[in-house]
This record gives sequence, C-alpha cells and structure tokens, in this order.
Amino acid sequence: MDLLAVRPRPDGKVIGWHVEAQVSLRPIGFIASKLTDDMVAKFGGRRTSIKSRTPQEVEACAHQWVEHKFRASDKARLRERLWPGAAW
Repeated sequence: MDLLAVRPRPDGKVIGWHVEAQVSLRPIGFIASKLTDDMVAKFGGRRTSIKSRTPQEVEACAHQWVEHKFRASDKARLRERLWPGAAW
C-alpha cells in the first residue's frame, strides 16, 4: 500500500512523504527479489530469482527497488501533479 502525506510548514512550504507500507514474514525477499541489470547479465536467466546474494548484491537490489518505487520520473510527475511544490 502506498501512502502520500503532506505537512504544511509555517513558512508556507509543504513537506511530502511517499511511504510504502507492507506486511511480510521476509520483507527483504520483496525488496531485493528483482536482480539488477548487471546481475541478470552476470548470472543469466530471469530478473526475479531466489538465488542467494551477498550483502552487497542485496544492497544493490534494494537500491534499485527504491529508485523504481519512489524516484522514477513518472512517480515524481504524479506527486507534483497531486501536490504542486511539495518537497518530497
């Protein structure tokens, strides 16, 4: 579930939060389940995998998830359209 929250400040600016809420017994599996492009090329196969990963690989997968989930240009445009000028 995604939540969008805004908080007006006394100076007139608005701070916005985009939050992903999830319940899972193993949330790291959700966040790091998709391989990065480099890993797909290196290991071959599909983008999703249950292959064991090093801590560095988990971090790279999680970073990719955050980029896709929160920082993608289409999502930034939607947030700007919903609340123009908010600092997300």
